[in-house]
Amino acid sequence: MTPKPFPSLFRVALTVIGQLLFVAIVIVTAWVAWNMGARSGHAGHSPASALTPAPHAAHEPAPVYTCSMHPEIRQPEPGDCPLCGMELVLAEPEHTHTPSAHAAAQQAPELLGYACAMNCLPPLEEAGECPICGMIMQPIFDEPSGGATSTSPRRMTMTEEARALARIETTAVRRGPATRVVRLNGELVVDPARRVTVSANVGGRVDRLHARFAGEQVAAGTDLVELYSPELLAVQKEFLQALAASRRRDLATAEGIGAATRAAVQAGRERLRLAGLLEEQIDAIAAEGVALERVILKAPVGGTVLERPVQEGDYVAREQPVLVLGDLGTLWAELEAFESDLPWMRRGLRVSLTTRAHPGREFEGRITFIEPLARRETRTTRVRVEVSNPDGALKPAMVVTGHVQAFLPGAQPLLIPASAPLLTGTRAVVYVEIPDTDRPTYEGREVTLGPRARDGYVVAEGLAEGERVVTHGAFRIDSALQILARPSMMSPQPAPESATMQGHQH
Repeated sequence: MTPKPFPSLFRVALTVIGQLLFVAIVIVTAWVAWNMGARSGHAGHSPASALTPAPHAAHEPAPVYTCSMHPEIRQPEPGDCPLCGMELVLAEPEHTHTPSAHAAAQQAPELLGYACAMNCLPPLEEAGECPICGMIMQPIFDEPSGGATSTSPRRMTMTEEARALARIETTAVRRGPATRVVRLNGELVVDPARRVTVSANVGGRVDRLHARFAGEQVAAGTDLVELYSPELLAVQKEFLQALAASRRRDLATAEGIGAATRAAVQAGRERLRLAGLLEEQIDAIAAEGVALERVILKAPVGGTVLERPVQEGDYVAREQPVLVLGDLGTLWAELEAFESDLPWMRRGLRVSLTTRAHPGREFEGRITFIEPLARRETRTTRVRVEVSNPDGALKPAMVVTGHVQAFLPGAQPLLIPASAPLLTGTRAVVYVEIPDTDRPTYEGREVTLGPRARDGYVVAEGLAEGERVVTHGAFRIDSALQILARPSMMSPQPAPESATMQGHQH
């Protein structure tokens, strides 16, 4: 039996196709392997290249990460700022050319130590955790001076970016008038020169008081008190007897006796006047020839009854006060000035007075007297202001507030804003901007301050006109100096090296 030719040809074709497919797979596999080996060989380093570094890699600076808010924080690894918690960013290189090794060593910041964000201790020599608060301690660098010509430990230099972030503002020291509105408190009193005391010139009994209450207005010559006095009655009778004797015709011819009688009459009139009777009252007694049982005490001046120490029916002795009158047309305002206000007080200064009884109304006065002694109880000095009171709106014992328009006499002093000095209680520190420097530089300076003016302080010593002082951000500069263990507001002297670096000595 003869086999069929078609199946055998088909088998041969399949065998050939399979062999060709196998050869193709081998070729593709070899080509891929050859390409991968070439790439790895190109990426590898030959022994020569491993020994010789690339020219451009030798001068590439190591990456440095810093904080946008605190440029003094610089570390080689990314992370968060230990002061504010912001994410650190890659700092741009500060040079565009290849510096020499000596120049790079001079421009590199000096590592002062490691400190925590809470500044619990001065910078330590070794890194780690703060022994006080447990925070991770960060490196503290001393930046180069940037053109400053002095190595004063009170100086602080920063970049323009740091100055902008710290919002530092400066103001020029100027000369000008030192003015201030001093606020004083006190009360109103009656002018002693306008105070009159009506006394009984003879002893007796008060039968009637025409002034019924304190505060009553009386006019000059008004009847005030009716006083029954046996002593005054006896004086009147003696006066009448002397007067009758002088009128007798038989004695008129004797010149010596007539002169003695006239002298007795004149003495009687004087005793009645000293007893408190007015001239018209004495003339009425002489004309009528009758002694008055009661003497009437009249008001010597017009005014207001301030005090009435006696009542009807009381017995009074000679020279005992019966009524006290006062003129309230002009009052005294006795104000209390503290020791810090005394440099501004002078006689003749205008004072504006206000009281709660008349809100919105001001009363004008001037300082007439400043007491030379201070009060031990209140540590204040009394300042007297004379104020006119024509309509009686002001009352004695009212509480008043005085505003004194004060100024310092003499030449115009140096003035700085109130926000410039950092006050410690015993010292005043001002940060002055150093001119002609490559980067912003500020120096701490102790100054002597005068009195506090309206817009700032008077500078007695330590500054010159035209210098610029820091008025905003001075505390930030002072805090940076404290972290660096340099003289600052609270530490006038630099910390010793043993206190600055307390780490292990290697």
